[in-house]
Amino acid sequence: MRNIVLIILTFIHLIVLLISMIYNIKIDYLSLRILLVALTTVLSIYMLLLHQSKSQRYVAIGALFLAFIHVGWLIHNVYNVVYS
Repeated sequence: MRNIVLIILTFIHLIVLLISMIYNIKIDYLSLRILLVALTTVLSIYMLLLHQSKSQRYVAIGALFLAFIHVGWLIHNVYNVVYS
């Protein structure tokens, strides 16, 4: 069950990240994207601390890595909107 939740959140991250890169979404839906990143980060850290197998640990690390990429992308977009 834990793997399924993290895999679903990872796919949602990939879809949102690809859409924002392709269509150049600047600050639209920023609060939803921040909530998604925060939820995934907290759940990934929680699942990483409570992993029961190697696959759960790898899925949690992958989701956490993707969340950090998404945070970097959000910071970049907000910086460009504010200072451009």
